[in-house]
Amino acid sequence: MAHHVLSLPLATILAVALLLARRAAGYPWYVCGSSSNFAANSTYQDHLDFVTATLPKNASSSPDLFATAVVGTIPEQLWAMGLCRGDVNASTCFECLTRGFQVVPNDCPYDKGASIYYDPCMVHYSDVHTLPNDDTGPMMNTYVVTNDGNVTSADAARFKSLLADLINATVEYAANSSRRFATGEADFNQETIPKVYSVAQCTPDQTPAQCHKCLDRMVEATLEAFNGSIGGRVLGVDCTYRYETAPFYNGRAMVRLAPPTSSRAPAPAPALQPTAAGEEPMYYTEAEDTEMVDSMMMDVSTLRAATGDFDESNKLGEGGFGAVYKVWMHWEAGTVAELVEPSMGGSFPEGDVLRCVHIGLLCVQADPAARPVMSSVVMMLGSDTVTLQAPSKPGFFARNNNANTAVSTVSLSG
Repeated sequence: MAHHVLSLPLATILAVALLLARRAAGYPWYVCGSSSNFAANSTYQDHLDFVTATLPKNASSSPDLFATAVVGTIPEQLWAMGLCRGDVNASTCFECLTRGFQVVPNDCPYDKGASIYYDPCMVHYSDVHTLPNDDTGPMMNTYVVTNDGNVTSADAARFKSLLADLINATVEYAANSSRRFATGEADFNQETIPKVYSVAQCTPDQTPAQCHKCLDRMVEATLEAFNGSIGGRVLGVDCTYRYETAPFYNGRAMVRLAPPTSSRAPAPAPALQPTAAGEEPMYYTEAEDTEMVDSMMMDVSTLRAATGDFDESNKLGEGGFGAVYKVWMHWEAGTVAELVEPSMGGSFPEGDVLRCVHIGLLCVQADPAARPVMSSVVMMLGSDTVTLQAPSKPGFFARNNNANTAVSTVSLSG
């Protein structure tokens, strides 16, 4: 593998590509700070020893496998974080973070800032606490790792297009998931490269918009540089993405792309604007719009029949578009099949019904950040291999939803 450290503004990374990058020593990959140093047996050393002893346990016991700590006061204040890949278990996470905190001070002796990246986890600490996506922050110390092998020239254009689509879709799913993590898979060529696998992840303390911005900028600045490589990763403190032609994560893919059709010429690579998830815009005419609205119209007699003449027993609440009926009650009771029109006589795939209702409930969550974007909805409907999050009560129920990401944090002064 080729390894490169990029410590440049992301807007210029692609322009300089890898020309100014230095050759690194190899796995694990580390980035040392350049701002200042601390002395042995100093207060800063004590703070580093403290987070080394406590942060791995805090992160590995967190549902998001993530923890931060702020110890001491300026100018000896230390900010640290540990994050494990979303598919690893707690014991693997603990062992990886423990090793990282023990090793990185040796790789970056007496540096007040340092980062180290392993396959299952990453560790970062600094005397400067930056917010996610801060252009002066640790995101600039980005590590790029490129596999030595390349796809064949015959496959290059199609591979590039498929890879962009897969990374875009994985970014979209990760940014809108509660853990800011996603895995992906796409079929490619059974004779040469059967599948391509992907991962995208942000620190879970970011909002969906922050995560999207972080990954968008990273992908836009670096994906072209891989240039047909069969694998690569970009490792940053705030976000990271990776792809390989061999499996490297645990569990089933959360995002799965259908195989590209061979009947048409290879599509050019998208413009790498991941916020659009690599999709084509959808258009419809005014006539089509009218037809769509008309098709959703129901007369009062139909509504009376469907709701038992608006019987109160069929009503669960009010708000939003009006009365909210039995879907949520059946979901909680595990009786979603009872929502199906009786005239169908049971001749329907119950799993498909359950999935459609599940997706519908996700689209009406009280917290807008928990609702999937349209590209994700299309993906969920088109593939039963996409993992769906468990829905909570719909937004039409009068309830304040202040659910926050579970993040373990330690803050000490002294």
